[in-house]
Amino acid sequence: MALNLIEAAREICWEQLHTGPWNEVDDAWREAFASTTLSLVKRRMAILDVQNNKTVVKEAKSSPRERKRKRDKSNDKDNALLMKQLHYIDQALMMSPPNSRPLLHKLAEEIHELMIKSVQFDTEPWADNDNDCKLHTSSSTERSCIRRVVDPSMIEFLSIMKKREPVLIVGAMKDWPATSKWRDLSYFRKTCGWRSIPVELGSSYLSTDWSQQIMVLNNFLDNYIRTPVKRQRLDKAPNNGKSIIDPGKKGYLAQHTLFDQIPALRKDILVPDLCALGDEDDDGEVKINAWFGPGGTVSPLHFDPEHNILAQVVGRKKVILYSPKDSEYLYPSPTAMLHNTSQIDVENPDDKKFPLFRRAQPLEVELRSSEMLYIPPGYWHHVRSLSGSFSVSFWFGGQSAPQLSSSDKNNCTDPKLDEESK
Repeated sequence: MALNLIEAAREICWEQLHTGPWNEVDDAWREAFASTTLSLVKRRMAILDVQNNKTVVKEAKSSPRERKRKRDKSNDKDNALLMKQLHYIDQALMMSPPNSRPLLHKLAEEIHELMIKSVQFDTEPWADNDNDCKLHTSSSTERSCIRRVVDPSMIEFLSIMKKREPVLIVGAMKDWPATSKWRDLSYFRKTCGWRSIPVELGSSYLSTDWSQQIMVLNNFLDNYIRTPVKRQRLDKAPNNGKSIIDPGKKGYLAQHTLFDQIPALRKDILVPDLCALGDEDDDGEVKINAWFGPGGTVSPLHFDPEHNILAQVVGRKKVILYSPKDSEYLYPSPTAMLHNTSQIDVENPDDKKFPLFRRAQPLEVELRSSEMLYIPPGYWHHVRSLSGSFSVSFWFGGQSAPQLSSSDKNNCTDPKLDEESK
């Protein structure tokens, strides 16, 4: 009876979270959803423990072969139940406020440990997609080099920020554990392989074939990241963890607050000290997002309202940038949701439809593993992964893009992120 009441309460919270715009949802409902999820999962885990204890008593009277058969069957059933509980917890973590997360984090880690305790993990390389991802260039014949700086001091970087100058930063990630740990995909399986993550499917968020799907990270690795000739699933995966996959689409974990959801990965990265340098209206917050996908993923030409340090942990990306001064040549979308996104396909521009684009002056850089790219507020940028890639972006310094009016700065939200949060 108590379990049914908890499930009903959680369902009411779920409905409230999906009524109206996400940024208008009262935090009380988000906290209540986290609380009911925690209670529900704890109750179900307690029931599972009782059932397993009874099974052990019954098995004592069976033959060794019969005990093994029953144990394997029981383990498969238990793993399916455990995966469901992890999914519930990840739903709550993606929707709950920070103060509601610590107990959810602890429970998620405990359940994940139970699921991998008997699994053997072999070293797994990233897919070498270089042959599949030829270097894309825009039709513009002029190319400008971005200045390269070596682990700049705070004073040096403050000067760069004031000038609003994009720079390539090298030597600043030498102390990151992620630069070595994340080169082995089995590390993700051991750390968070059965966790649920939001994955974008399709060419880009501007394409008609774009969609989103919540999937288990192991499935994401198997279907989109891992070396194709070695793709295989864990033998004891519950239902093989299968999801419907379109082999013609790219899968991309994009602009997701993965490190809030899975703190074990947060320990592998370091927030650059440079992020402490903000504008006068800076609230001190550093927004950290993960970008994890195969070669060929694309972020269309757009600008962000904050300072951005894009750290490349694994793989390579090509970034094309345009100054805010070129905005009149870049044809921003007339729709409110995409006001910071260009209508132009930079890699295949339509000169007849966008004749002024040829006047824009691009800056181009190939961002490699252990390098950072500083992108000032308002700088337009187009990003393509040239290989399997994991990047981390650090947004800081308020909303100071020159393209934004005062009212825009006060009301600026990312509609794509808003939808992803749900």
